[in-house]
Amino acid sequence: MTAGIVGEAASSSNVSTPDEIFPPGYRLGRYEILQRVGVGGMGVVYQARDVERGTIVALKTLHRLEPGALLRLKNEFRFMANVNHPNLVSLHELMSVDDRWFFTMEYIDGEDLWVRLQRAVQESSGATSLPPSHTVTSEKNINQDATATMATVPDTSPGSEGALGAGSFAVTPPRPLLPDEEIRRIFRQIALAIDALHSARKLHCDIKPRNVVLARDGRVVLVDFGLSKNRAEPSVSELAGTPSYISPEQIAGLPPSEASDWFSFGVMLYETLTGRKAYSRSRLMAGKALIEPPTLPPSKEVPEDLGALCRALLQRDPSLRPKGHEVLSLLGQATDAPLAAESRDSGLIGREQHLAALWDAYTAVGVGSRTVVVHVHGLSGMGKTALVHRFFAAIGEQRGAIVLGGRCYERESVPYKAFDPLIDALARYLQTLPLAEAQTLAPQHLPELLRIFPVLRHVEAFSRVEPSSTDSGRDQQELRLRAFRGFKELLGRLAQNNRVVLHIDDLQWGDQDSIIALGELIDPPDAPRLLLVCGYRTGEGEAAGLLEAHRARGAVLENPLDVREVVLGPLTEEQSRQLAASLLQVDETDPRVHAIAREAHGSPFFIEELVQYTRSRGAQGADLASVTLEQVVLRRVEQLPEHVRRLLELVAVAGRPVEQGLVSDAAGIQMDPHAPWTLLRSANLVRTRGARVEDLVECYHDRIRESVSNHLAAPVLTGHHLKLATLLEDRGGAEPEHLALHFRGAGVRDKAGRYAAMAGDRAASALAFERAAQLYRDALECLPGEVALVEKRADALVNAGRCAEAAPLYLDVARSAGSEEALELRRRAAEQYLVSGCMREGTEILSPLVTELGLSYPATLQDALQGIIEHSIQLQGGGYRLKEQPDGAGSPLLLRQADVAWSASKGLGSVDILRGGYYSTRSTLLSAQAGDARRTARGLAILGLVTVARATPADVEAGNLMFAEGERLLSALGDEPYLTGLYKVTRGTAEMALGHWRVADGLLMEGDQLLQERCAGIAWELSQARMCDVYSLGQLGLLREAASRGNRWLRIAEETGDLFGGVSLEIHTGDALLAADQPEAAIEQLRGALSKWSSELFTPQNLYGVVDLAKCELYKGDAAAAWKVVDGAWQTALAANAMGWQFTRVQGLYFHAGAALALACQQPSERERMLAIVSQEAQQLQQEGRHYSRASAALLLAGAAMTRGQPEEALRELEAAIAGFTEADMALYVACARWHKGRLLGGDEGRALVAEAEAVMHEQGIRHAGRWVDVFAPGFPMR
Repeated sequence: MTAGIVGEAASSSNVSTPDEIFPPGYRLGRYEILQRVGVGGMGVVYQARDVERGTIVALKTLHRLEPGALLRLKNEFRFMANVNHPNLVSLHELMSVDDRWFFTMEYIDGEDLWVRLQRAVQESSGATSLPPSHTVTSEKNINQDATATMATVPDTSPGSEGALGAGSFAVTPPRPLLPDEEIRRIFRQIALAIDALHSARKLHCDIKPRNVVLARDGRVVLVDFGLSKNRAEPSVSELAGTPSYISPEQIAGLPPSEASDWFSFGVMLYETLTGRKAYSRSRLMAGKALIEPPTLPPSKEVPEDLGALCRALLQRDPSLRPKGHEVLSLLGQATDAPLAAESRDSGLIGREQHLAALWDAYTAVGVGSRTVVVHVHGLSGMGKTALVHRFFAAIGEQRGAIVLGGRCYERESVPYKAFDPLIDALARYLQTLPLAEAQTLAPQHLPELLRIFPVLRHVEAFSRVEPSSTDSGRDQQELRLRAFRGFKELLGRLAQNNRVVLHIDDLQWGDQDSIIALGELIDPPDAPRLLLVCGYRTGEGEAAGLLEAHRARGAVLENPLDVREVVLGPLTEEQSRQLAASLLQVDETDPRVHAIAREAHGSPFFIEELVQYTRSRGAQGADLASVTLEQVVLRRVEQLPEHVRRLLELVAVAGRPVEQGLVSDAAGIQMDPHAPWTLLRSANLVRTRGARVEDLVECYHDRIRESVSNHLAAPVLTGHHLKLATLLEDRGGAEPEHLALHFRGAGVRDKAGRYAAMAGDRAASALAFERAAQLYRDALECLPGEVALVEKRADALVNAGRCAEAAPLYLDVARSAGSEEALELRRRAAEQYLVSGCMREGTEILSPLVTELGLSYPATLQDALQGIIEHSIQLQGGGYRLKEQPDGAGSPLLLRQADVAWSASKGLGSVDILRGGYYSTRSTLLSAQAGDARRTARGLAILGLVTVARATPADVEAGNLMFAEGERLLSALGDEPYLTGLYKVTRGTAEMALGHWRVADGLLMEGDQLLQERCAGIAWELSQARMCDVYSLGQLGLLREAASRGNRWLRIAEETGDLFGGVSLEIHTGDALLAADQPEAAIEQLRGALSKWSSELFTPQNLYGVVDLAKCELYKGDAAAAWKVVDGAWQTALAANAMGWQFTRVQGLYFHAGAALALACQQPSERERMLAIVSQEAQQLQQEGRHYSRASAALLLAGAAMTRGQPEEALRELEAAIAGFTEADMALYVACARWHKGRLLGGDEGRALVAEAEAVMHEQGIRHAGRWVDVFAPGFPMR
């Protein structure tokens, strides 16, 4: 027969009839009722069919919808939802359909133990069947939700109704109802189920024959957890259970314990061994709890060991009854119950300090208004996830805590794999909020956020917002950044009234796009007040170097980021022994404990697996001498049935969470798939996320996946890949990346290549350019020679900001392209090399390219200068005025020439000033000759900058005229965001060149913002704006802001491979390290930057680097070293025209003279020679004619006067310097001059000046004011 697996009997007169009976064919959601199989005091059990997957399940629902009954139904499901064991029933889903609550579970083909014993009674004595025993619930204060009352419970049990005393056994000796081997097999499995339940810190509280199901395949299953409870829960003074099986202590009013369950187990064993009742219903009456245990005299029919076990279990004192492992041992079974979730909490032994560190970080979020990032890392199996989950379980109970968690997977297909699960969790949370509250959280960049994470559209408050579209006129990289700014703003709003905690686990499997977005999330401005926990394997994958990157962010001035580290290393030998002993439930002196501790090498996961291995085999220390985790896993896998092992292999080969139904189909599973999944879960080999076909399954641990997949024979591995690929393809809707992976593993390379290319297209559309470039590379490995894919990969790299990597790909495509297309591809290659700072590679392409187009490449700087003069004469004669074209279109050759010249001017302008100027004039003239207003305006923007930056009055006037003409053309063109942004950047750079720092900052940031929001292909323009802005902020004395912006932009440049921007920003952020009193770190950073830069041409970047190295030596007090550094490069800089722009020239002159002045103070023998240099270069600074250059000269002359012992002259020059720097808005230079003036004056007035100056410096993060002054105002030896 078939029996329902819940301990609810068939309908009887003693159980109330349900208010609602579902007839066969009735539908509850996706379940179709087949027949009723049981009814009890609380619920009804049906056999049902899952119409979606075609499987048979048991479905338990309520008689009627009552609050108490509904609570018990839900508690029953939730109680066992995460407990898995082959001898415990597997629960599937809790559902509510049309106000009807029910849950489903596995349906077992078999009969319950009560029926088996009844049949045995009938077969042996011809007795008639007796009605079943029923569950009762009774409380001291009677609960209206009780499933039955004591008065309605029949006094029956499976055995005969004879007397219970020894006298009756004298007449009829005890005789077992079942054969000895069958009794042992059944009760051994029941004991395993109870032990597993107790290991999970849970009690059954209603163990009886009706709640034990005997499956036809020999499996014995414990069912019905309606009265179950957690062992740690406080007692509610409730007497609940079945009268004949309730323990004496429960009848006496004590709470149940593990011993109570074992007592009920003993009653079942007694009845099976004797065929008689152990107790009757009357024992529930007052005072009957003290009756003596039933007698079980020796009998040749009853096995001696089973009789002894039964007597021990029925002892009235619960402390005298055997424990679980003793019961199993007496039944001939090693204590191999799996380590359930709560038992694995023992894995936190040795992690107390780590847990405390997480609490400290959580507290810090509440105390301050800053972002706290905790890196939890260690080798695989160190318990990182267990630690964080224990922590989250605790904070989840705190009011106002929002915990959003997710993890990365090695072969996850979605872009931003680290953020995708976080967004899903966020969407689920937002759906729980009232509509009005959720609407207040909507960020400014919500359309962009919805564009990348469409799942957020399911949030009702966001459902009517249209996602941002992508078009060629927008910079996709910046659109991505805006989306994450929206995410950042949303989290910030959540954090205003809550403590938000984000957890990203397994970041070693993250992608570069996620790492970049993670930086945007925690960077200022407006970093949200939250706790971010990053978990990963130390030193692996994308997480390698992440801690140092975050620390660098936290070290930036004005960045409130608090970065912490929690390293989970191996346990000590002592801790390993403690953990092994705890899991084995033995003393630490047990030889197995020492063996496991030695073999585990401190890995909690290894210890756990070895313990399981030991418990299942009874292995001793000597047996573990050469055991490895892989051997343990493979031994466990070998013990699986073939069809279950096949399931596990497919999950391992999938390499990511995969639908259970797909794996079952690939494995050819025809039976109910829930049982195999339950077996795999109980063996700690997989973890599932639900019971439906579409719910996901994955290997429990990466090492399990690796062990299984690495030991598959090649034909088996190929076959599994092919099955998965074929099913995914046939079903449709699969991610192309998954299909590419499996077809490649199956050796079907043409399909793998096509799907990888499709996945690349999708990733590019989702703005995941790093991933797109990788996928296109994968596609090319399968489809070599696909030129279109090479160009797509190059485009993706450009959009990801990796211009130097894209350049050679464009060259590859050019080799097989037509002549005109090849010219354009070579131009793009040259431009990408140049704008990224790869000057040699770029010029090697540019030089022959311009020659082919009828242009020329200036071989020397003199040639470039001559060309500028000639072209400038043409421009001054109106050469930038547009030429009318008869057909309305310019000459294709002129346009190509103009574009090549433009690329050259852009790439060379900030590096090779003369050649950049040469090509800017050529580009403008060619564009005007072609009659192209847009190109002409574009050229005039650069040409105006180059001209103004020379800074002579005539150049400034001419340059501003060019700006004005270009802006006139721009106005006539209409809405031109790129040109508008370009003019703001070039105008801002020109203002910086003239020393108008604050004006420059405003224009540069306006241009940066406009270009980011509305334009594409702007890597060079942004680098130019940001480099100049950091320099301007530094001159303004806003050192904290300069460091904050500069370091943030530096990381972007490094992440995108922008050598030009990266080197420039590394140099210009060096002052922040000096401010932090870290000169050696500054030197290391500067040398690293210069080592990456071109050594073939001395550029302004080389000059900036040399000057800043000299500043570091001055900070250290070594004037001789400073002079050697800067003077050693001086003539080279002059010959290379590296100081062609005035602001570069002023900086070079000032610090060259400053090093000379410092050396004059330290080495008397060099004093006169050095002071002569100072005098000469101070005069040159005065002649530059800028207020800040004149102030710089005055400060140098003040130092020279002090060096000569002329303090009054020094004071006069200091006054001039203070006035000039004040006019120039250069606060830190003003502070340096005032500091010296105060020291010269002395007294109260002098001390006040020094204090004021130091306050200004300290406000900007300068830790050692005196050393700072030595760098920026040298020549005062009195300190």
